[in-house]
Amino acid sequence: MHITNLIFKNFMGYKQLTIPKKMKEFPKGLILINGKNSYGKSTILEGVLFAFFGSKIFRGRNAASFITYGEDKAELTIYFTVDNKKYNIFRKWVELALLLRNCLNGLNHLIEKSRSLILKNFLRFQLSKH
Repeated sequence: MHITNLIFKNFMGYKQLTIPKKMKEFPKGLILINGKNSYGKSTILEGVLFAFFGSKIFRGRNAASFITYGEDKAELTIYFTVDNKKYNIFRKWVELALLLRNCLNGLNHLIEKSRSLILKNFLRFQLSKH
């Protein structure tokens, strides 16, 4: 297997990461990643692991804990080849609290609209009775 490209959106400390930047894809062979402490080197490895195995590989952490702080969803795309065939893994997830909040907002909107229609029709019915 040869990993060729990585794209992270709102994954941990990376708002947007696309690598490699200067070439079409990673060269074959060993890839070294260097940088200062806390610059995201381990996060790149965690992103690859998450893409292939999901959040369950990280015991005690749920998928939402990997979303960049202040964001509500994340995406990972890993491009790779096996025996010269191209594949990709794409994962996208949202924070559960946001999903529930959106569902509740949708229900509240539906209830309010229904209530308004019922009242309007009830008043129309009352006026037509007289």
